[in-house]
Amino acid sequence: MDQAVRQLEAAAGEMVSAPDRKPSERQPGSEEQKHGERGLRVRLLEQRDTEAVRDILKQHHAVTVFRDQPF
Repeated sequence: MDQAVRQLEAAAGEMVSAPDRKPSERQPGSEEQKHGERGLRVRLLEQRDTEAVRDILKQHHAVTVFRDQPF
């Protein structure tokens, strides 16, 4: 599973970024403030992500109550 996760992370690049500072520590007019304090940057999946996502889903399927059913 670790390999599939690494593949997905490599394909995804920076999927989500969250500010690492409290709102009170941010500079007025900074890039962080322009995008809002509660916002997240999310990258939508692309065609190149298909294989890595499928591997992760197969691994998850294998440990659910549906494991006896073909994926």
